[in-house]
Amino acid sequence: MKYSGGLLMAMALLVLGNFFATLSDVVVKALGNGNTVFQYLWLRQVATLVLVFPFWWAQGASQRRPGAIKIHLLRAHLSIIGATCTLFALLHLSLATANVIFYAAPLLTVLAAFIWLKEKVQRQRIINAVIGFIGVMIALRPDQLHWAALVAFVVAITITGFNLLVVKLPKTISVVSVMMWTNLCALPVTSILVLATWQTMSGQEFQDLLILGICAAMTVGIYQGCVVLAFRQADASAAVIAEYSGLIFAALFGYYLFNESLDIYTSMGILLIIVPIALQAWQGKRQ
Repeated sequence: MKYSGGLLMAMALLVLGNFFATLSDVVVKALGNGNTVFQYLWLRQVATLVLVFPFWWAQGASQRRPGAIKIHLLRAHLSIIGATCTLFALLHLSLATANVIFYAAPLLTVLAAFIWLKEKVQRQRIINAVIGFIGVMIALRPDQLHWAALVAFVVAITITGFNLLVVKLPKTISVVSVMMWTNLCALPVTSILVLATWQTMSGQEFQDLLILGICAAMTVGIYQGCVVLAFRQADASAAVIAEYSGLIFAALFGYYLFNESLDIYTSMGILLIIVPIALQAWQGKRQ
């Protein structure tokens, strides 16, 4: 029996991507300010464009073209909604609790891949995703449900759409071009939002926000790149279970950096989330 290298590579990329996405959450929680959310988003997008532009420009003219501008626009505006909700959720929930809800996205991705992309989802993949989702619910617990939790669920929905739309992009578009055009398409709306909600800042506040934007641009950029590569390596419903790994990183960072305790419910939930990841990696996609 032979395991699909594409699936294992996709899962490894998603684990790596979620590590950097969690680092972005850590920076947001440490330096974030709900009053300057759109200024943060604008700075993050500008920083991403500055970092990506040299690599994008170094490509051939054909590779620099957007290829599917409508898809870039959809992903761009999903990223605006998701990033805004992420900031508010992280400021009002513990790092682990917020990420518990964010990681309802893998189950939504499996369902959406079946309904929207018409992928043939194997029964074992559904079982693995459901086990992981049960872990999410155990870790969350009813006492954690309030408006901030609902905001976090919006993040899960936007992550699902953002990731699945990658499948609709032409295979010839490079990762760098995808990142360039997605952030460029989002910039006009965030610029309007910045002007409409501008908050005066002190020198220290601007410095903190600039650091936040640059760090987030780097970590989110790596995550987005890993997602694009991962979903081009294997079916979305097969690889997406590795997205749950981000919750493990969130729990560890929350414990060591923010003194957030890991109670029995969170620990049990994380265990149930680890199990399907291990099963999926062991089973692979047999050729």
